[in-house]
Amino acid sequence: MSKMDMLTNLSAFMFHEAEVMNRQVTMMAAYKLALKKFDGDKQKAAEQAIYETQQINGGATLETGPRLARDGIGRVALMYKTYGIQMYYTMLKSARQLAKNIAPGDDAQSRALRAEAFKQLAGVHLSALFFAGVQGLPLYGAVAMLHDLLKEDYEEDADTALRGYLDNDALFKGALSEITGLDVSQRVKLTDLLFEADRFNSDPSPEEELAHLIGGPAWSVYSRARKGVDKISDGELLAGMEDMVPGAVRNLYRAVYKYPHDEGILTRRGDPIYDDITNGDLLAQLIGFPPTEYTRAAEETSAAKRLDVAAQAARRKILKRYYVALRFGDSEGALEALNDMNEFNQSEAVQLNPAAFISADTIERSLRRHMTTTAKMHNGVLLSPYVKTAADQEGYL
Repeated sequence: MSKMDMLTNLSAFMFHEAEVMNRQVTMMAAYKLALKKFDGDKQKAAEQAIYETQQINGGATLETGPRLARDGIGRVALMYKTYGIQMYYTMLKSARQLAKNIAPGDDAQSRALRAEAFKQLAGVHLSALFFAGVQGLPLYGAVAMLHDLLKEDYEEDADTALRGYLDNDALFKGALSEITGLDVSQRVKLTDLLFEADRFNSDPSPEEELAHLIGGPAWSVYSRARKGVDKISDGELLAGMEDMVPGAVRNLYRAVYKYPHDEGILTRRGDPIYDDITNGDLLAQLIGFPPTEYTRAAEETSAAKRLDVAAQAARRKILKRYYVALRFGDSEGALEALNDMNEFNQSEAVQLNPAAFISADTIERSLRRHMTTTAKMHNGVLLSPYVKTAADQEGYL
């Protein structure tokens, strides 16, 4: 067995043993507490301990998961999501218990149940706030999704807006990430437990979104492997293989060879993203935790690039609509396009990049370009000068 195989097996063994330890510790603690509650009745204590362990740790195994997740398409779509189902169920159950026992003149039992439910909800949310920050709170995912649905494409997404408002990574990603310098927030957050955006496709089609939701992690593995094949086809052998191997092997390769060899984390072009990498960072990467500084830089750069691309696309679209409306004499459409220009000029995208501002000169230049393009069109197709010259010489035009 090679050293890489041994380290890969060791990594998988560590995660497995950690899961076993979590369940065993929870069960023993619940059992001892239940013994006191049921006056030493071991049968009832054992049943209560199993129930509590299921409530706290969820159905981590196939046998203890929901029936829908045990076979067929449900097994594929819900792979690794039974924990999320259990967490949402537990929180909804606590919220129901809290609401159910709020009534004027309630008795001592209702007050006790209400206090218990409140402590459970508070414990979940406060621990999520400490370990994963505001972005890790259970309700944040729903709020962020609503925000992103209502915003324009060229406006900041919920994560970028929240990071700017807080101006404090300890609040955004959690105190643990800030203290350790390792980004653990993405692994312990209580948002996106069932549905998460495809990290390997920033602009998916409706068909790709459906495949991502139904295909679950299996589809994500395929998508990443497909990108790896494309990179190998382009001559990027190591980058392609990195995308195709399992996560444990990928983390091992980065920590043992890639990052030490590159003396940091680089872009595909070789430009530095994070070059102050330490042995502690490499050890953390081995078990799947990247440095906080790296993830912060990558997220901010990605958000800025995404905002810039969306703003440029929206700008071109509005200017094109204005030209088409004028060409066909649609005064109402032209007025709507002008109103959209004013709205765009007041957006966050223009505040971040004043060069994107649509001025009167911008509109005039755009109209001239569109008229020039129209004059060069042949049978509805715009050919480059080189292709048009060759086509003229061959008699195609």
